[in-house]
Amino acid sequence: MIKRVASLSQLNQQNFIDLGCSHALLLIDIDNTLLSPYDQRISSQEIQWIKNAQVDHQILLCTNNFTKRQSNVGVDLNLPILMRSFKPFPFKVRSYLKRQKADLNSVVIIGDQAVTDVLLALWLGRPYLLIKPMDVDKHWITRFFRILESKVIHDE
Repeated sequence: MIKRVASLSQLNQQNFIDLGCSHALLLIDIDNTLLSPYDQRISSQEIQWIKNAQVDHQILLCTNNFTKRQSNVGVDLNLPILMRSFKPFPFKVRSYLKRQKADLNSVVIIGDQAVTDVLLALWLGRPYLLIKPMDVDKHWITRFFRILESKVIHDE
């Protein structure tokens, strides 16, 4: 059974220490993890969480999307963003990390979908933290995946 935490803001440094990653590169999904699919800008609560996390970690935003909305999150937070990442397939993420001379062994994946984020983490051989989605997504494929996920995910 995969466990999921209620929100990004509930994660703290102890969660990363428990994973053996006290100074990790956090690869954070945007949609429904950091930003509701119905919001244009990131909330002050998530901004504060990012600032706190940056004390101990590097952060890379990662999304399968490629719209101005997602791009604005990277600009607003002054963080690098990998768009069109093709999650769960690891080739683009691995290639980006290699170009940036980042240590793949320090990566922790944080996202809201088992089918994209958790599978990416498993294929990269890295730990993950699954977050409860911020809102119901309108896309049919996401709704379909949520039905599948409900069979294997346990909310904390």
